[in-house]
Amino acid sequence: MALNKVEICGVNTSKLPVLTAEEKAELFRRIKSGDEQARELYIKGNLRLVLSVIRRFQNSSENADDLFQIGCIGLIKAIDNFDTTLQVKAEVANRGNRVAQSATFEVEGTGVAEKKQFVANHLPAAEFIRFDNTNPAVDKGGGKITLTGVSNTTKITFSKGTGDIIGADVAAIKFTANGAEATSGVAIAGDPGAKAKYSFSLTLSAAANETIEARTQQIIATANGGQKATATLNQTAGDPFIEVAPTSVDVPQDGSAVQVTVDTNTTFTVTPKA
Repeated sequence: MALNKVEICGVNTSKLPVLTAEEKAELFRRIKSGDEQARELYIKGNLRLVLSVIRRFQNSSENADDLFQIGCIGLIKAIDNFDTTLQVKAEVANRGNRVAQSATFEVEGTGVAEKKQFVANHLPAAEFIRFDNTNPAVDKGGGKITLTGVSNTTKITFSKGTGDIIGADVAAIKFTANGAEATSGVAIAGDPGAKAKYSFSLTLSAAANETIEARTQQIIATANGGQKATATLNQTAGDPFIEVAPTSVDVPQDGSAVQVTVDTNTTFTVTPKA
């Protein structure tokens, strides 16, 4: 089977165009814009590739015309479905980086000496701060409670809102940000929020509830940009109690009074014991 000059499927292979890499790139650009003439020329310019594949079967019993038709169909499908566009997305969704991050990529084409580059800029996220649990429960007996949250700010300032569960100055308590110790109102070492959101935690000591009413306490976390997050501690009511002192008194004959102190967190009545 002669392959240098033969007419197959109505195509004179000796007259097939030979395209340069630059011509192929330009034609492909036009094809993506819907140019049918460019598509036809691109197909003809690549038919020699089909012939080179047929050459492998020249000693077989396969029909050259059939192989050529199959090869042409495959070539056309490849051209129509070939996509040179790149889908660029963040490696980690919702990374939370406060500052734009960039990465440079290099594109190298086979047979092309010059490499091309493009820069992908990961757009920054808005500065934010939030608590994981905005309504944590506190035992009536008090004790340690740890508030956790997420932010990308440069510093966090803690303060107390309404309530009386926490007696200490929360601004003076050390907290943890991105796994390291941090101070309220002071820039966090390394500014981890520039590149990604980070976790923070603040451990507080709650006083026991000595009342028979449930109590609340607001803890406010303020980001450097003024954004605020509020967690409201909810402490269950304490147990009612009553104490008297002294438990025995001597009452004078002259009718003067002696004092007995009642210490309680509930209402009470006094009646003679039978």
